[in-house]
Amino acid sequence: MNTSDEVLCVAAAHHLGALPWKDWPRVAAQLVAIGCEGNDLFTLSSLPGSSSEWVIEELVPGALADAGVPSLTDEQAAEAIARLVSQVTPPGGHPIIASLAKIADRRPDPGSGLIGQAHTMRAHLKVSNDATPTGHQAADAFEARLRSLPPMNLPLSLAQILARSL
Repeated sequence: MNTSDEVLCVAAAHHLGALPWKDWPRVAAQLVAIGCEGNDLFTLSSLPGSSSEWVIEELVPGALADAGVPSLTDEQAAEAIARLVSQVTPPGGHPIIASLAKIADRRPDPGSGLIGQAHTMRAHLKVSNDATPTGHQAADAFEARLRSLPPMNLPLSLAQILARSL
């Protein structure tokens, strides 16, 4: 199992279903660039993004195994994504809450962890249009807490691919 930040972010995006199939060849190429090896990973990294979805999707499980991508819990994946988003987006406007809440929208149950908290905060902010100081202060404090997590150590190019998919 590989626990580098690059692999952890890929694992998180995969676990949360946040990575579109067309981005997998570029993600695989990034994993190869950091030293991950394996037949499925090499094959996936050599495909153009315009390849058919079924060809790409067929290679993803093997490529993940080749890279040593760990299994994550929802909470571990959410924390990794929060760390990633905080790194590539400027403060203001609650971008971490927005990213985690979008993930919650794709799930039958957002849960009570970071994803669920972000979902609840976004809903509260939408209802109040940021007009209530308490809701805005709570969202600001939540974003600040997530931004205080240690940054991810990964190439900007991979961070941008992953963050764009959220």
